[in-house]
Amino acid sequence: MAEDRYVAGVATKIRDILADPFERGDEIEHPGIGRMGKFLAAEFCEIQKPENVEAMIDGHDDDIAAAAGYAECDDFDSTADLEVTRDGSAIFASLPLTGLSRIRPTPLPISPDIIDYFQVHPDGSIIYVTTTDAVGTGSLNIFKISPEQAVAGAQRLAELTPCVVQVPNNCVRFDGSTAGPCPADPNDVANRGGTQLGLSSFAVGRAAAGSSDGVLLVSFVTRGGIGDLGLNLLVRGTVAVALPAQSNANACSILGLENLEFLDPLTF
Repeated sequence: MAEDRYVAGVATKIRDILADPFERGDEIEHPGIGRMGKFLAAEFCEIQKPENVEAMIDGHDDDIAAAAGYAECDDFDSTADLEVTRDGSAIFASLPLTGLSRIRPTPLPISPDIIDYFQVHPDGSIIYVTTTDAVGTGSLNIFKISPEQAVAGAQRLAELTPCVVQVPNNCVRFDGSTAGPCPADPNDVANRGGTQLGLSSFAVGRAAAGSSDGVLLVSFVTRGGIGDLGLNLLVRGTVAVALPAQSNANACSILGLENLEFLDPLTF
């Protein structure tokens, strides 16, 4: 099965947050003092939050970590995405090499398979969406992972049951210069259509004020088919899915198609 999260022609965005404190000559600020930049996660040591925090500008490379109250660390990795629960009680980060982990209040590996954009459900679970394709049908695969699940061990997506939303994937087959119908054989990969997400084309919010139930919006677009097919003729849209609190992903229900547009980024 093909899996794809990025759309050709859609501008990508750098999702790293908080300035790198080890780049000489830049303005350096503590994450509590509100600057957008790059977030670095310590890979080989536990970081304790300093009690006294103040911004540092043009500090020396070797002195910044110590002056901010952080212990020395052997290695720092740039994050792909960082999300915080709505009450601020937990922080999660995905790293390209090691996957998704909770970093506060206590470190907890969530899934090694989530290495890019994700969302946090109102009940504190992780929401992640992938795509797969089978001949003329694309699938939006919605995963919901709670920290309680991960306590028993980091979760592999291949071992979980997602909520699946199926869409047409613009499939067409070429025989020389002639276009024909989609191949009937599901193992035939010739000119199969493909379903794609953008870098941040899904978002989750509360179903109602004060509720822990969630509503997920997923925006998608297809590729493949006739090469010169205009963008306005591609299969695309935004679907809404209800995700109840304290339940797994297969307890979802599809609310409907919200529009026929590809939206990236999406946010509540």
